[in-house]
Amino acid sequence: MIMSRSSRKFLLGAPLLAGLAFVIYTAVLYQNAPQMSAWEPPQAPLAQGVLAPNTRLQKVRWLGKDIVKEAEDIAFDPQGRLYTGCIDGTIWRFDSALASASTKDAVVAKPTLFAKTGGRPLGMVFSKEGTLYLADAIKGLLAISPNGQIKTLLTGYQGKPFRFLNEIDLDPQAQALFFTDASRLVGIFEEHRLDIASGVGSGRLFRYDLRTGQIRLLLDGLYFANGVALAPDGASIWIAETARYRILRYWRRGPKAGKVDVFAENLPGFPDNISRSPNGGLWVALASTRVSLLDQWLHPHPRLKRLVFALPSWMRPAAQRHGYALHLDANGKITETLQDPTGRTLSNVTSVIEHNNRLYFGQIYHHAHGIAALPRKP
Repeated sequence: MIMSRSSRKFLLGAPLLAGLAFVIYTAVLYQNAPQMSAWEPPQAPLAQGVLAPNTRLQKVRWLGKDIVKEAEDIAFDPQGRLYTGCIDGTIWRFDSALASASTKDAVVAKPTLFAKTGGRPLGMVFSKEGTLYLADAIKGLLAISPNGQIKTLLTGYQGKPFRFLNEIDLDPQAQALFFTDASRLVGIFEEHRLDIASGVGSGRLFRYDLRTGQIRLLLDGLYFANGVALAPDGASIWIAETARYRILRYWRRGPKAGKVDVFAENLPGFPDNISRSPNGGLWVALASTRVSLLDQWLHPHPRLKRLVFALPSWMRPAAQRHGYALHLDANGKITETLQDPTGRTLSNVTSVIEHNNRLYFGQIYHHAHGIAALPRKP
């Protein structure tokens, strides 16, 4: 077949036209992309000693693997039943979370549908009376009765709606909730990686009084405010600052009241939800290990960073498929890690809860299904 001159010109010019269209498309997105700030991240800690790779997370058993989807956080009610919230707005209850799992891939205990928020349930905590308090990234701060009735407590602050409610904890003595609004740049169904990469601190920590309904802003300018956990003595609050690889401590009482210090820094990944451990320490879920492209090449150069994050989502740096959770002692020292370096069994861990000498893990991304469970000791 002999190709005409016009056909040859079209085939030669098509790549140039496609390239030009891509440049124009990227330029338009660049103009609309959020402003980026420069940051020099600390060099990632070496994977040695307590941080050396291990395969402990490859031994997990599964709960509701064929039903719950992207179960981000986990909470136990006063009766010891496990609850989790999913990406489709559902909240599921496992009445027998400790049922036997004798085989490696056993599906343990089918869950019961507890409630539908119509949003994206994230952080959750129970009162001793059985009320589930929920940070829903779309619907706001919610209270759900033991029979599944939903009440909206808050949807915004000072006349402006929340963009990304994230995690929550309860002080039962003070009858107060502490919760984070991760970002004022993006919402849950927008590109949250933009906020983490931006280098702009727009996250907040709030206190909500359950008796008076009053809300108070405790901290502003946080770099993707995430997990929240009240210290065992109630004198301080731990907050995961995802985009800075660290855990902050906000002092509620004592000589440092109202001040913030760094409890743990330069973690080996992006901290997500955090929870108290029975020994007085803290469990930290890492949604991803560190991304060298972001640390070494993009964070120090805001214009380049803005250009890269103007590209289509699939061309941007993404979470690493590495299952990772770690334990901090009462002084912020890493004492233990649980990992799946392959990410084939469990990856992108968003929560880790210790209950009755077992660990339970939530996870997101990659069409994650199920909650992982593991005995406390290998």
